[in-house]
Amino acid sequence: LAIVSFSLIISVFASNTLTVTIRDLAQATKVIAEGNFNIQVDVHSNDEIGSLASSFNRMATEVARLMAENAEYARGLEKKVAERTYELNVANQQLTALLNSLGQGFLIFNQQGICSDIYSKACERILEATPAKKSVWDVLKIPEAEKANFASWGDAIFSEMIPFADLVSLAPKTYAHSQGNRIELEYYPMRNTDGAVNGVVLVATDKT
Repeated sequence: LAIVSFSLIISVFASNTLTVTIRDLAQATKVIAEGNFNIQVDVHSNDEIGSLASSFNRMATEVARLMAENAEYARGLEKKVAERTYELNVANQQLTALLNSLGQGFLIFNQQGICSDIYSKACERILEATPAKKSVWDVLKIPEAEKANFASWGDAIFSEMIPFADLVSLAPKTYAHSQGNRIELEYYPMRNTDGAVNGVVLVATDKT
């Protein structure tokens, strides 16, 4: 009878230990699911359940470490992005100041003939327009009947089937200013790292 009673006590104790461990694991899993990885469960035994609890603790520790590393990396990346954005803003401000100090109209247009946001303020006086996001043929007041030819010229410039130096001679050389000012136009290719034309710089000079 004593042996049976002792066995029952051991069984009840083991059952309670097992229940506690499983309950702790379930609660810890819920906490992790909520985003808190800094949690450990108590290991009550050296059996399979205890091994499971130990493995869970190691996993939680490793996940917490990786999350901390990722957070630190994200903070570093965010700082680098902010620094790079600041540097680009400063460079753009300096470029704009430089362009505006020259007194000439500068703009850049792409293969579709759309002008970029980068242009000199002198364009507003020399070309009587704010070029940003406008088609270059509208900025230059190309007659409607000649717009298709200008667009074809632009396609040829970017395809470079004929050298830029040969094609540029076919572009408009002057701008018809409303006040009769003598505005001369020049064109220069912008090239990417592969040497292909990816933009055209238009320079307008008032030589009245």
